[in-house]
Amino acid sequence: MSNNLMLDLDTHDIIISRGTVRVGGVEYVAQLTKTRLLHHLAEWDLDESLGIDWYNIMGRDYDLSIIQGIVTQTITETEGVDSLTNIKLDLDRTTRKLSINFSGIALGEIFTETVNI
Repeated sequence: MSNNLMLDLDTHDIIISRGTVRVGGVEYVAQLTKTRLLHHLAEWDLDESLGIDWYNIMGRDYDLSIIQGIVTQTITETEGVDSLTNIKLDLDRTTRKLSINFSGIALGEIFTETVNI
């Protein structure tokens, strides 16, 4: 399992103070999972196939079961995630804002994350 630079929990920017902070283990897997869920399709110019097509799946005729399937697949296919133990989606239909609360097991440890789209 690799490690990476730690991201700020609110802004998702790299934390830089007197140097960068590294994150590894289950914290890295949780951060990677959250980053994959927040990534919009075609957002990265170097590989436009990465990301979730949030604009279309959160469009006018959205289906919560399809969204849950896409989110579940994204989480379980993330490197280091052994299993998804719990997932809850809260969708505000007026503002079309989605809150994803989930727990999983990575490297033998439980991790919990919340992602707001």
